[in-house]
Formats: sequence, C-alpha cells, structure tokens
Amino acid sequence: MDVDDIKNTVKKNIDTKLLVTGVVTVFAAGFAIFVVGKMGKVGKQVAAIAKGGK
Repeated sequence: MDVDDIKNTVKKNIDTKLLVTGVVTVFAAGFAIFVVGKMGKVGKQVAAIAKGGK
C-alpha cells in the first residue's frame, strides 16, 4: 500500500460515516416529527414549524 491507497481508504471511511450520520439524522428528525404529530393539535403546530411550514 502506498500513500494514495491509504488516502482513498480513509476517504471512503469518512464518506460512509457521513452517509450513515446523514441517514440517522434524517430518520431521527422524521421520527420526532411523527411522534410530536401524534400528540394532538399542539403537536401538529410544532411539527409544522419543525418542517418549516405554518
């Protein structure tokens, strides 16, 4: 293995971590909005604000 191989391996690992982190973040946000939405009228308002609506 030379330096370029090591750099590529590290870059792949970082890309994978970013992808996983992004998916988990989106899932967590979606789940939070879903749970808040289930809480009723106030929850729906909060969920709308969280989504960027009114």
